[in-house]
Amino acid sequence: MSKTLGRISQMKTELFANVSHEMKTPLTVISVHIQRAEAFMKLGGEKSNAKVYESFALVQEEIMRLSRMVEGALSVASMQELTQRTEVTNVREILIGNIEAYRALSDKQGNTLSLAVPDTLPDVTVSADALVQMITNLLANANAHTQNGVITVCVECGGETLKISVADNGTGIPPDILPHVFERGVTDGSGSGFGLAICRELVRSCGGDVVIHSEYGKGTTAAITLPAGTEDKDNG
Repeated sequence: MSKTLGRISQMKTELFANVSHEMKTPLTVISVHIQRAEAFMKLGGEKSNAKVYESFALVQEEIMRLSRMVEGALSVASMQELTQRTEVTNVREILIGNIEAYRALSDKQGNTLSLAVPDTLPDVTVSADALVQMITNLLANANAHTQNGVITVCVECGGETLKISVADNGTGIPPDILPHVFERGVTDGSGSGFGLAICRELVRSCGGDVVIHSEYGKGTTAAITLPAGTEDKDNG
C-alpha cells in the first residue's frame, strides 16, 4: 500500500505541475478569440458573423480542454482516499447500477450498452467508490472511441479471481499509443491522459491488475482482474 500511495503522490505532483503550465495556453486562446469575436460583432455583416461563430467554436474547444484538465486533477486528488478505504462490496449490484447510470451517455453516441453478469458473484474487498471509478473510466474510454456501436461489460469468476471486461467495436487505439496507454499524460486528444493511469493504480491497490488489448479500426477490450473473496489484501 505504501508504494501505491507514493505513486499517487507523484502523480499528483506531476499532474498539478502540468495543469498549471498547460492551462495558460487555452486561457490565452479563449481571451484572444473573445476579443476577436467582439471586434467582428462590432463590424457586423454576414462574413463577420461567420468569424464570430468560428471564434466561439474555438473557445468551446478550449473550454472542454480545460474541463478535461480539471477532471484529471480531481480524479488524482481523490485517489488516496479511495485506496485507503476498503469494504466488502457486492460487485453485481455495483455493476448493474453503474451501467444504468452510464446508459444515457452511451445512448448519446448511438451505442448499445449491455451487461453479461452471472446471477451470483463473490464479493470483493474494495471501496465501492473505487470500483465505480474503475468501471466508469473504462466505459468512458470505450464510449469516446465508439459511435453507433456496441459496448459490452462481461464478468467472469475463476477460482480466486474476478474478471471484469469492457469491450467495444469502436476505432481502437493507434498502434503508436497502445504500448503507452497506462503512462501518465498519454492521450490521443480525447481525454486528460491520466484516466487509465489512475484506473491501474486503483486496481493494483486492490491487489489486482488491468490489461488492454486493441486492434486499430476494430475495437478495444479492457479487462480488470481482482482477487475474489473478502480477505483483506495488502499490495505492499
